[in-house]
Amino acid sequence: RDLAKGKAAVSNLNQNIDVVQLDVTDEKSIQEAVKFVTDKYGKLDILINNAGAVFDNRKLPSEITQDSLRDDFNLNFFGLIAVTQAFLPLLK
Repeated sequence: RDLAKGKAAVSNLNQNIDVVQLDVTDEKSIQEAVKFVTDKYGKLDILINNAGAVFDNRKLPSEITQDSLRDDFNLNFFGLIAVTQAFLPLLK
């Protein structure tokens, strides 16, 4: 999510690591990440798809808005599927 933090982590690890900014709820962001990996490596050995968040977790279920639930599902469910489907050809 935060490109600067990712680059700082790479610097601290002193490793050969690429940082790819990716918003799993944004199709353009997903496609840009796929293009980066495709152009640089041509394949992907493993996909760790661990984006996730909880919205309104301090509210009673009866108090959570439908918009908040949609945000949850867009990030935690549909985002996971979108990223997996986009990167799947690189895993084969």
